[in-house]
Amino acid sequence: MKSIRDGSQNSDRKWIIIICVALVLEVIWLLYDLQLINLPFLNSSKSKNNAVEAGYIIRSQEDVKKRSSDSLIWEPAKQNDVLYYRDSLLTLAQSSAVLYLKDQTELQMAENTLVTFEEPEAQSNAEIRLRFSKGDLKARNPYNISRIETADWVVNLEKGAEIALRKEDKGYEFEVLAGKATLDTEKGKEDLVESKIIKLGDDKKIETIEKSLELKWNNPLTERIYTADDKAKVAVEWKGQAQQLKISKPGEQEEPQTKTIKGQTAELELEPGNYQIRLEDASGISSPKQIEVKKAPKIYLKKPLPRDRIAIGKPMEFIWEGENSLKSYNLKLSNGQSYEVNENFKALQFDQEQDIVWKIEAKDADGFKVPSLYESKVYLRHDTLAAPKLKTPKLIEESENEKPKSDSEKSTQPAKPEPSVKKDSTQIWQPLFRFVQQKLFFLYVHSAEAQILRKKNVVFEWDPVEGANQYIIEISSDPEFKTPEVVETLKKTSY
Repeated sequence: MKSIRDGSQNSDRKWIIIICVALVLEVIWLLYDLQLINLPFLNSSKSKNNAVEAGYIIRSQEDVKKRSSDSLIWEPAKQNDVLYYRDSLLTLAQSSAVLYLKDQTELQMAENTLVTFEEPEAQSNAEIRLRFSKGDLKARNPYNISRIETADWVVNLEKGAEIALRKEDKGYEFEVLAGKATLDTEKGKEDLVESKIIKLGDDKKIETIEKSLELKWNNPLTERIYTADDKAKVAVEWKGQAQQLKISKPGEQEEPQTKTIKGQTAELELEPGNYQIRLEDASGISSPKQIEVKKAPKIYLKKPLPRDRIAIGKPMEFIWEGENSLKSYNLKLSNGQSYEVNENFKALQFDQEQDIVWKIEAKDADGFKVPSLYESKVYLRHDTLAAPKLKTPKLIEESENEKPKSDSEKSTQPAKPEPSVKKDSTQIWQPLFRFVQQKLFFLYVHSAEAQILRKKNVVFEWDPVEGANQYIIEISSDPEFKTPEVVETLKKTSY
């Protein structure tokens, strides 16, 4: 009997081990399929399946996704990622990408844009074919022909042609920025030239809009504005007498906003996003101006800290921290000095006493300016005092709902009767379980109420500094100390 039981136990253990291993493998495969873990030996399988490279990503901003032809999962796309034929690339809200495709084709994708890279035809291997689904893109190739298509139309670009395509609420818009192209639909062909804008509606009807030669932008045709606020103020200037200004968001199914204007300047308030702005007069419309408004990445000032004292005549390092998207920095001082650096630090030496304010501005990979979100003040002195040595803060708590009871209150409390009835096991465990549930719930609610009613007093203390006649204490819930809740000047060493 013993040997039979041992054999049965060994068999059970084997089955348990097999089930556990299978479960672990299934969980690993699930995590890989959801892109939560990376398995290099599986990632390399694509290159082993004779996939042909179509190009790579030159730059990507914010949230860009790619999907291979044999996958249902969209995975993050970043700079230098290789793109294969039949891959799809998608830019989400407030994101963009610049691609380099085969034979020097450059593709710029604005937000909410989706394209798929089609394989070239056998008889023309130099041809780049794109399937355009939605959004706003620009394509150019100085040396080869290109082809962009949907289910309803095909655009063939000649060598050196540059074209802008936009998916609108009621169809598509085609604008040639340089060279020539041809639009081929089921109703025939239409030449695309620089002097005209072609609109193709959902009803397959073609509308031609003349460009105005009098309206030209003074600012660059492409701008990126970083802002720390909910909206950015954007100034635009132009030549010519425009009557209206139209603002639209590429990739969104909304009618353009129209603004009546006078003169040759305007100031716009724009939320974060991508915008296309055109001028309009009686003879036609202008070329579009692309404006991208983004939330400014934070630059943290690390050293010197706010209101530090710096000894003159000695080198002092200014240190800050910025995001990876920032490529260069500009250290600006309130005395008029500024320093362009590529690192996140700069060593300086001062020879006279003064109070200065310093801040950091930056530039992104495309050279667009990133403003400083805050600044810090420091004091330059001959003789600097040592920093106060802080002690551990003391926390004094007092609960309003836990007051001591008087003797009269204690005497009036009724005594709780002790249970003395004998019960069986079922009668004991069920009430006991309910009692524990009620007790835990009571303790939870009581603790939450006590946290709300409890007053907290914090005592800050520090050691005296020799030679100091006063101290400044600042308390802030913001680690950047932009708006401290407490700023006090004290004669004593506690607060």
